[in-house]
Amino acid sequence: MLKMTLFPFIYLYFFFVSAGFSCTEDSNQSIPIEVRGENGIDFNDVQSLIEQVKDIYTWEIFDTLGLKLEIKNFWSSTEVNASSHKTAEHSFEVNLCGGLTRYRLLTKEALILILCHEIGHLMGGAPLKHPNTHVSEGQSDYFASLKCFRKVYRPSLNLDELDSITYPHFVIQKCDQQFTNISDRLLCRKNMMASLQVAHYLHQVQDVHLQRARPEFSTPDHHQVGHTETEYANSQCRLDTHVAGALCERSEDEDVSFTNVFLGTCPSGAGARPRCWFKPEFDY
Repeated sequence: MLKMTLFPFIYLYFFFVSAGFSCTEDSNQSIPIEVRGENGIDFNDVQSLIEQVKDIYTWEIFDTLGLKLEIKNFWSSTEVNASSHKTAEHSFEVNLCGGLTRYRLLTKEALILILCHEIGHLMGGAPLKHPNTHVSEGQSDYFASLKCFRKVYRPSLNLDELDSITYPHFVIQKCDQQFTNISDRLLCRKNMMASLQVAHYLHQVQDVHLQRARPEFSTPDHHQVGHTETEYANSQCRLDTHVAGALCERSEDEDVSFTNVFLGTCPSGAGARPRCWFKPEFDY
């Protein structure tokens, strides 16, 4: 069902969105080129992560629609960034810059979540930035943890890690409250920890110069917007969004919609998108 319902929107996306950019060396943030990053990740690790995402999104969805999704590993780039853009009429490209993949705060799970955010710009559902253009930043974050991370990471789950790895009490409590299935609980914990790592990374590269506090599970953003914000939120709000996606009980196999902001999502409860960026025209 996902493939068919996405087709009209993906077609419009490729028609309207202009080409973006790949990794460059002209960046305020850079990490030197090394054989292995400060996070212990090397070129082959990144390639493996890319293949995990391709197994789900290139082979199962894009190829079926006659579209091409390419995910590039720019290991030799020092830039700390990721991007997604149109490269041709029926081609879409995601770029992972080497500085990002070597960044000390980012684990393999966090990099999957970042890749999923870029995928979310194409197929993450409403709200959009503008009619017939790419998905808003907040919705791309929500889609990343609600749908994409789960789809990509579930096949590699090791259930022994449920008890062998120590997780924060907050994470265990929240995930166990939301899910009864063991694999769902472990996937939720992995998802939430990746969300925290991404938030700490975002704080370092975006918020620290603004003297904002480091985002944590215990300090949610209680600010409520008057209308939906489609650009980047602060790192705490983005953490809250990723956490909501991780805690939403809706299946990753349920479709999202590009016209109905509630379809395939959690309109209320722990899995609802936070009001620090999301303000629907009407309550569910």
